[in-house]
Amino acid sequence: MVVVDMINNKVGPVFSASNCGLSNCTVDWVSVSPTGKFAVVSTHDQPHVYDINPNTLALSTHPEPAGTPECQGKNPSGGFIFDLGHADMTIENGDDVIVGQNRSWCPGTVNGATMGQVIKVRLKDNVVTSLTKGNEAQAHHISLRSYDRPGWAYVTYYNIPGKLYSNEVIAVKIDGSGQVERFTHTHSTAAPYRNEEHAVPSRDGMRIIFASGWDVSCGNGCGSSSNPQAYVVDARK
Repeated sequence: MVVVDMINNKVGPVFSASNCGLSNCTVDWVSVSPTGKFAVVSTHDQPHVYDINPNTLALSTHPEPAGTPECQGKNPSGGFIFDLGHADMTIENGDDVIVGQNRSWCPGTVNGATMGQVIKVRLKDNVVTSLTKGNEAQAHHISLRSYDRPGWAYVTYYNIPGKLYSNEVIAVKIDGSGQVERFTHTHSTAAPYRNEEHAVPSRDGMRIIFASGWDVSCGNGCGSSSNPQAYVVDARK
């Protein structure tokens, strides 16, 4: 991977993430944190953090504090943070944070707090905060793209009847208060892959677009799981 300064037309040195300390270091995705201080590499929902030199754009492993919460015995000194799936990043109180779905192989409690399905991690020091709790369905995709409405994570949930937020789109405050806004049911099986909802808010957070096969709890108005459509929630009304 490389870091590119698009304003000044500058490219940093190539950095290989192939020696990440895992048995399989295949990269799923790479992203730059909103402040530009860090790069995050996700390897099978196991994110690790790299520092970006602001002058040379060179990358180096960002060691997380010893003893911070981890999953499957990974070493925080290698830049590893608490594992998250389908994550997105934003800024909170000047710090880069990442919010993602709970992974089943991670500890169920951190510092005595039960982990819900949506979890926030601060990149600089791996501080972990559960944003939701209760008898939830499994969280699915997460978006923090409401740039003009900061402080909210938009979450879609799998269809798991009897569980809180099953097959729903919600927004949850990322400050740990537990405040939630519930918008709609997605009416989608989330299978095959293109039927996964991937709910994304507009910049102001007042409209949300998502995909759906409209083939769950739809009565006589069911669609076809092989022909997913885009739907928009308008929260201004």
